[in-house]
Amino acid sequence: MSSTRSLMLASGIGLGVAALSSGSFAAEPRWCAWLGDGSASCGFTTIEQCRDTIRGLGGSCVPLAPVGHRQPTPASLDAARKKQNAKPSSR
Repeated sequence: MSSTRSLMLASGIGLGVAALSSGSFAAEPRWCAWLGDGSASCGFTTIEQCRDTIRGLGGSCVPLAPVGHRQPTPASLDAARKKQNAKPSSR
């Protein structure tokens, strides 16, 4: 391989790595924050970002629903929590 060709290959790889590490390819949002007032924000790429947003305000972080599926609502989250926390009755 000629030195010019090697230099071009190395430069291309270096530019590719720099572009990836600089954040020019934004990560897709994967988390939604449902706040206690019923509002929602679904622009978080990590659960940590979501948790930082709801900290002190109350609310829940849920994964973003896949395309074609309904995003849960605060009411459905509350109902699921109540159902999960309900104790079975003794017979």
